[in-house]
Amino acid sequence: MAVTALVLSVVAVLAAIASVLIARKALSIEASRRRDEIAPRLTVGVKVADGIGGGLITIQNDGPLDLDGLDVRILPPHAHEEKTAVALIYDKAVSTRQALPALPCGEANQVVVQLEDPDRGGLVRIMCTSRSGKESWESIHEVRFPMRRWLP
Repeated sequence: MAVTALVLSVVAVLAAIASVLIARKALSIEASRRRDEIAPRLTVGVKVADGIGGGLITIQNDGPLDLDGLDVRILPPHAHEEKTAVALIYDKAVSTRQALPALPCGEANQVVVQLEDPDRGGLVRIMCTSRSGKESWESIHEVRFPMRRWLP
């Protein structure tokens, strides 16, 4: 009888531990789902601009949150790709990384991109880090600047 009581208590402890682990996993899944649900959606576009050695990248916040800030960074090209982007320019600061001010839902901001060869155009890959409150999200976007003229 003592052995039966011991076995039952061990089984009860194991069941309690299993239920705690399952509850933690469910909470983790729900937190991840909620975080993904409120993640900002950004639309990134490109516009060729004469006289600046590159073009403009427009980043629009499509919601659902107003952003407290947005960091934009040029990512290096893959090994098989040519270097296209040289620097980002925002508010006269030139760097491969720029911090943009608050971006409410539905609004857009522009960053000037200096290109290695503006006539050739090319692919520019950027990473955007969106911030709202204590949360931050990262997203990678690719934009292609068109070739301006035929090169031999």
